[in-house]
Order: sequence, then C-alpha cells, then structure tokens
Amino acid sequence: MTLESSSIRRNSVANSSSSLHVPSTQHDFESVSPGSSGCSPDQLALAQVDYEGYYGAPVLQPQQNQDHDTQSPDPAIHQVNMEVLRLYNAFDLPSAAFQHSLLDNFITHVHPLMPIVDTKSLESRIGYLSPTALVKAVLLAGARTTDAQLPFSVEQYYTAIKVIVMSGYEKDPVTAMVVACLLGWYNQSSVYSVNIDSASAWLRFASNIAYQVGLHKEPKTKINTGYRRRLWWTLVARDCLVSAGQGRPRIFNLADCDVKPISTEDFGADEQYAKVFVAYVKVCLILGDLCESHRRGEVSTLQRDNVRNRLFWWLKELPEEMQYFRSSTHASFDNRFERQLFVIYFAAVSILYRSDLSGQMVHPVSLVASSFLVSLLEDFLARDEVQRLPTMFTFYAISAAVPQLVATRNANLKPVADTELAIISQFLLALSLRWPTSAGAQKLFETLRNSETAIEKPLVSFGTFSGHEQLLFDNFNLSACRHSSLLAAHDTHLSSTAEPTSFTREVHSLPTPHSETLPNIFRETDTDPDLPQTGSLPLEQQTISWDWPLDNLGDDITVEFSNAMGSWLFSQDLF
Repeated sequence: MTLESSSIRRNSVANSSSSLHVPSTQHDFESVSPGSSGCSPDQLALAQVDYEGYYGAPVLQPQQNQDHDTQSPDPAIHQVNMEVLRLYNAFDLPSAAFQHSLLDNFITHVHPLMPIVDTKSLESRIGYLSPTALVKAVLLAGARTTDAQLPFSVEQYYTAIKVIVMSGYEKDPVTAMVVACLLGWYNQSSVYSVNIDSASAWLRFASNIAYQVGLHKEPKTKINTGYRRRLWWTLVARDCLVSAGQGRPRIFNLADCDVKPISTEDFGADEQYAKVFVAYVKVCLILGDLCESHRRGEVSTLQRDNVRNRLFWWLKELPEEMQYFRSSTHASFDNRFERQLFVIYFAAVSILYRSDLSGQMVHPVSLVASSFLVSLLEDFLARDEVQRLPTMFTFYAISAAVPQLVATRNANLKPVADTELAIISQFLLALSLRWPTSAGAQKLFETLRNSETAIEKPLVSFGTFSGHEQLLFDNFNLSACRHSSLLAAHDTHLSSTAEPTSFTREVHSLPTPHSETLPNIFRETDTDPDLPQTGSLPLEQQTISWDWPLDNLGDDITVEFSNAMGSWLFSQDLF
C-alpha cells in the first residue's frame, strides 16, 4: 500500500471523481442492503470481494450448510434497523473541508503505527461506494488528534459508528475489525465504571472476529498476506499495550498462533513507516511479556536476563536512522514516531529494574531509563504534540514516575527527581484534558507525590550498574538524562575509553541475532543481590460484599487507585 502525501491526496480527492461518500438520502437508504456498505445491488456485483477472494481459501456459506435452514432477514426488522440508523444520523459526514483535514490527520498521526487502512478503500468510484463505518471511523480517529473546533459532537459521531457496527449493517469482517481498532481512539470511558465503550472492549470485539476468520493462522496462499499480517500484528501489539496499562490478562496467546513475524516485506515498496511499525510491534511484545510476568509474580533471574537480552537486540537491530539517542538530533516532526518507540523501550527498562516500592531499594538503571523517558515527555510537551498521543502514554509516564518517587527519599537524588516529577505531572495534566483514563492516573500520581508518609520512608539500598546493563544505553548521548551522574558514580563498571557525554562499550564477538532463538549475552552465573528475585509486589486486596457493584461506585480511594491506568505498578506500602 502506498500512501500519498497529504497535499497530493487532498488534490486527488478533491479534483477527481473519487470522494468520501456514503448514502445520505432516504432513497439511498432504501436502495441498499445492510451488507452492501452503501452499494446498490448492481454496484455490489462489481465492488464486493468474497471471503475466498480475500483470504485465498473457501469458506462454507450458510446456504451450503444442509444442517441449517437459513431464512432471509425479516423485512420488518430490517426496516426498524434502518430507522434507528436514521435517528442516529449514521450516514452523515462533515463538509468536504473537514473530511480532507481529518483524513490528513489520520494519515499523518494514526496510520504509521496502525497501518490497517488502505486509503484507496475510502474513495468512492464507479461501481464502488466506500464502507460507511470505515469512513466515519477514520474521520473519528483523525478528530482525536486535533484541537480544532469540529462541526460535530465527537460523542454523537462515535455513537453513530457504534450503531452501524452493532446493528449488523456492516457485514464485511475485515472492515468490522478495522473499525473496532480505530474506535479505540475514542476511549472516553471512565476508569471508575464498567462499560463496553473502552479501547479494550473494542479490541475484544475485533479479536473475536479475528479468530473466527482465521487471522491467527498463516495463510496457505499469498493473497493479501502482507495486509493480513499488518492487521494481525496491529491487534497483537494493541493487546500487549492494553494489557500492560490496565494490568489485565492478554487476549492473544501466541502459542496458539502461527502467523509469521511482521517484516518490511509486508508493506508496499514506498511505505515510509514500515521499519517503524516493525520495531513498534517488537518492543510492544517485549513490554507485554515483561508486564505479564510481573503481574503473575514470575520474574526469575533467568526471565529477567531473557527480557534484557531481547531489549538489547531490539536496540541493536534498529536502523541507524532510528537510533535517536546515538546522535545530537533534536526532536522534530520527522522523528516523532522514533521518539514514541523509545518511550516504550525506556518504560520496559524501567519496569525490568523495578524499584522496591516499599522504599527499600532503587536501581540506577531504572532511574536512568526513567530520566531518558521524561526527556521525551518534555519534548512532546514543548512541541505541543501531547494531543496527538494515545492514552497509553499515561502508563509510560506512570512507569517513569515510580523510580523517581522512590528517589525523592534520597537527599542526593531528590533535587533531580523533583524536577522529573514536575514534568511528569505537567504531562499527565495535558493528557487528562483528552483522555479520562489519564485523569485517574494523574490523581493517583499527585496523591503519592504529595504523601509525606511515603517520602519519609528511608532509602535502605542503592543498586549498581553492571557491564551488561550498560549495553542498554550503549553509545547514548547522555545530555538528555538528568540522572547521568549515576553513571559516573559507577565508573568502575565503565569502559576506560568512555567519555562523560556518551556511554560506550566495545562488544567483541557478539553472536548474530538472526537465529531462531536470540542468544543470551546477559546470562550471569551469580544472582544480583541488589535486585528482587521475584516479580511484582502483591496487589492490594479488595473485599467485595454482596452489595457489589454498589460498593465500588462509592468514594473509596482504594477502589479508585486500583482502577487507574498503571496502578498495578504501585504497592499498598506507599499509602
């Protein structure tokens, strides 16, 4: 799939016979079938691609199954559904100017890390009308990345798309999965209520269809295999992030799947962000595995070494142009997605060397990673890019806050930690203006930050850098790390050729990472006494009475904290 530049696309969409179009008159409503995505019967014969044509394998149609006596839909029910769609203005679109603007926003800010929409499918042409739900979902996602005054209510627009999907108007399973992914960009649900409008709810909706159509299996033919993998690994990556942020089980178990790993070969030759998406999926998988092990309390020395090994090879295999911290490059529009990748990377490193939240230990690796992460958050603030970030950045900010909160209990670290925490606070405040889930995390963060009881707990021990851990910051420019003095404090572990502003270590005879199993260059014979040998600290237990859920709708602060994004990273010992 080749994406044109925003200006080219605007001209081509505006000047050609193609346009974003869905039926908007009563005549249109009554001349199409619910499954035609806006096409008349004659147009449908030209535009529709059947299951076998898309997936490269036949599927048993209902009318072919002799065990089922299929019946045509009840016309009365169909008429009721169409009336409901009219009531919700399901087929209304904004003006052409806003359509082009929101489409540009989608292509620029959403598509690179969610490459599942072929923009050609959004353009109506002779014999084809673009799917109603898909067009509206793309515009909704684009609307969530701008502060422009919109001519429609985002909530009402979302509800209209939801009605289209839930009413069965859109029959195509691929379109339904894509729309469900895009609706995750709405995510206005409160963390304090149970609902079906959250990003995780739509992800489960999409996963159900994915399993039904066999998206988790490697196709036997090469028909659209690249797109299939992009869609599959988009779902898996989102699953890893949603699970990490909410502290809940993942949907997809890759042991039950045989889809090949995503690669640049799954993109068109002119796809600008193919390498970015491949690196994004890999680092999301690492973070998902790490957080899952922590939540289960299964982080052994061997597992920690394995995650550290994967993080190292992820960093090592990044193309040179994506090595953001190995140069003096400043934040710019062109490297915005590389910066987002490193946010995930540093969050994973910080969690891997997770501080003892009872205040007994803080590890310098976690502090250094946190400091790098905070510098990236500050860049997003300075460049006014926060409104274009997904809600998952709430979790990354919280993961950076944990070691900084512990560091405030050390007199030498407190001044820098306070500076870092002020930036995190400002970042969470900016996010909370767009994402309700961020508001809950901000409340949790500010409560812990201002807790005198937590600050007064003494710091008992301070970990050290090992040669293996230095490789996680190999050749990084440390000017973006306010805690870089921690490296100098452990200069006995540094290479004799290391310079004050760079972190260098010559690696001799490293094994190649292209084998079936990545070689573990971090395996240690002795257990590090400064690291906890088990996983996460126990989550705070909640007692649910027979009156639940009314109990959880009260003002109990513990319930609120347990629901906030990233709250599983904290321990009750902080309160």
